[in-house]
Amino acid sequence: MFWVIEGTYDYKRSKGDDPNTSFVVLREEIGFQTVYRWVPFVRLNYENYSGTSESDSADQLSWGPHFATFLPRHRI
Repeated sequence: MFWVIEGTYDYKRSKGDDPNTSFVVLREEIGFQTVYRWVPFVRLNYENYSGTSESDSADQLSWGPHFATFLPRHRI
């Protein structure tokens, strides 16, 4: 089993009457590495923008199953 978690947070204080902005990104992968060269995993992406558009915030969440494969090493 393996997992990868990456995250970013950015906050900017505005000048004057403009709203402050923040940006959050979270990416995760959770899966199994098998002996048959197929790697099934689930990928999750989350993004949140605040103060960058006319709306108060913009959340986006997406996820889905994925498959990867790896090639065997051959001697040349």
